[in-house]
Amino acid sequence: MVESVQMFLFLFKSKYRRKYSWFSPFLCSVLIVLLFCNYVASSCSDQNCLNGKCENETCVCAEGWQGPECQYCAGKIKLTELSGTLTDGPGNYSVSVQCTWLIQPEPSGGDPPPIRIRLESFATECGWDHLYVYDGDSVRAEKLLAVFSGVLQDGESSWTRQVVARSGSALLHFFSDDAFAMEGFNVTYLAYACPSDEHYTNCSNHGVCEGGICKCAEGWVGEACDEPLCPDDCNSAYGAGLCTPTGCECTPSRAGADCSRDAALAGWGRAWREGAPTAPPPAAGHVMVANQHYVLRVGGETFGDDHFVYRYNVATRTWAPLEARGSPAPRLLHTAILFRHELIVYGGIVVTEEMRRYLAQ
Repeated sequence: MVESVQMFLFLFKSKYRRKYSWFSPFLCSVLIVLLFCNYVASSCSDQNCLNGKCENETCVCAEGWQGPECQYCAGKIKLTELSGTLTDGPGNYSVSVQCTWLIQPEPSGGDPPPIRIRLESFATECGWDHLYVYDGDSVRAEKLLAVFSGVLQDGESSWTRQVVARSGSALLHFFSDDAFAMEGFNVTYLAYACPSDEHYTNCSNHGVCEGGICKCAEGWVGEACDEPLCPDDCNSAYGAGLCTPTGCECTPSRAGADCSRDAALAGWGRAWREGAPTAPPPAAGHVMVANQHYVLRVGGETFGDDHFVYRYNVATRTWAPLEARGSPAPRLLHTAILFRHELIVYGGIVVTEEMRRYLAQ
C-alpha cells in the first residue's frame, strides 16, 4: 500500500507539477483518500471473512467455501450434527459453481436416523440451476429424492419443499451454469424427523412421527398431517356435504374438496394424495395415454427399477401396475398411442445405468 502511494506521488509530481501546479495539492489529496478507502475496503478481518479467517490481510476460506470474503459455496462440506442449516451463501450465488453437502448425523440408536431436508427459501434460475437431493452418501445412491429448480413462493404447500432420507445419510449437490445467478437457498435438516409445515415441528403437530413417517391424528391427512380431512367441515352448515372417514361427501349439486363449488362449473380437484399406497413413484419423460375409463402412464425415468405401465382408474381414483410379457426396454421421452386394444410405443431414450449416472451428476 505505502509503495503504491509513493510511486503515484513520484510520477504525478515529476510529470504534472509544472502544468497544473495550482490543482496538484487538491488532486493528490483526492487520490490519496481514494487509495486509502480502497485499502480499507479490501483489507480483511474475521468479521468480513464470512466462512473463513483473516490471515495476512487475506481471507483464508474454510473447506467448502470460496470468494474474496469466503461468501460462495464450493467443494464439499460434511455435516454430522443432528440438526443444522445449509446455504449457498449470503446474496446471490456464484455462476459456474458446484457445491456438495453430505449430511451424516451420528445415530443415537441401532437404526440409521431418518433425515428431513426442508427448503426454507429457494430461488434459482429455473431449468438451469439445480439442487439435487440423494438418499445416501453419494450421487450413486440408490434413490434420488428430489431435484429442485426455480422459485419457491411464500405460502406454497409444505410437502413440495421437503423430503425424508431414510438411509441415515443425505447428499445435496448444487449446480449453477455460466449465465445467471439468483438469491439461492436456505435449507434446514433434522434427524429423527418427519415432514411438517414448520421446520421446528413434526407432523405439523397433528400426528406422531414414527421412523420418518407421520401417523396422523383423526381429522388430518397428508404426508405432513397438514391437511384437514374435511376442510371447513364440508360446508355442512349450508347443506353442501357431510364429513366421512374418507373425506367430504358432497351433495349432487356441489363439488370440490370442501363441497364449496357448484358441480355444474368446471374446476380442479385432488384425484389422489401423495404417498398413496397404490400410486406409482414420481417419473419424468413419461407419456400419459387416456381411453374412456382409464389413464395409462407409460415409461419414464424414476431413477430405479419400476413397472413400465401403470393404469389409473378414473372411477375409483386408484393406480395399479400392469404386467405384460415382453415389455420394451425402460425408456423416456418416447411417444405412445392406444389403437383399438393395442398400446403402441415408439422411439425415446432407452434407460441404462450409465445414463442414470449421467443424469444424476
